[in-house]
Amino acid sequence: MTAALWDAQYVNGDWDYLGDVAQAPRFGVLAAWLRSLASPRVLDVGCGEGTLLAYLPQESINAYTGIDFSTIAIERARSRWHTRDACAFVVGDAAALAPSMIAAHNVVVFNEVLYSLEDPVAVFDNALLGTDTVVFSIFEQHSDTVKLIRTVAATRLVEIVRCQDMTRGKAWVLGMCRSTN
Repeated sequence: MTAALWDAQYVNGDWDYLGDVAQAPRFGVLAAWLRSLASPRVLDVGCGEGTLLAYLPQESINAYTGIDFSTIAIERARSRWHTRDACAFVVGDAAALAPSMIAAHNVVVFNEVLYSLEDPVAVFDNALLGTDTVVFSIFEQHSDTVKLIRTVAATRLVEIVRCQDMTRGKAWVLGMCRSTN
């Protein structure tokens, strides 16, 4: 999908539901995993408007960098979180993450982004090679991506859970992996 299409989805409000209370359990699990890490420096790939930050108190993380393909989402994130310390937002392509960007963080979050990539396994592996911890959330409807990531992460998977939004009938598979480096 192109950046222009992502921008159009943000303008149309297609992703507004991510701020709904029904999403709190999923974001809460991701945030709890991040808070359990020592001095987390978070790279949130596919951060959108930075919704995950609402679940992360300032003192729970050392640094946060959000990256997204959508300029609209990044502009909204910057506007929403401009007063947050040690927080940055960058327009960029998840499929082309620089090793130096990954290495500058000790945890990488893939929240609703892996299934949109041409080669999710390569991007996921790249993150696992470059950092200590990878956390992911995948819309369960994309079962092929869930299976691929579970296979790749099998020996490094620390936890895996399923969260469901009963109102909309949507479910997600969430996992936390540790690098073997």
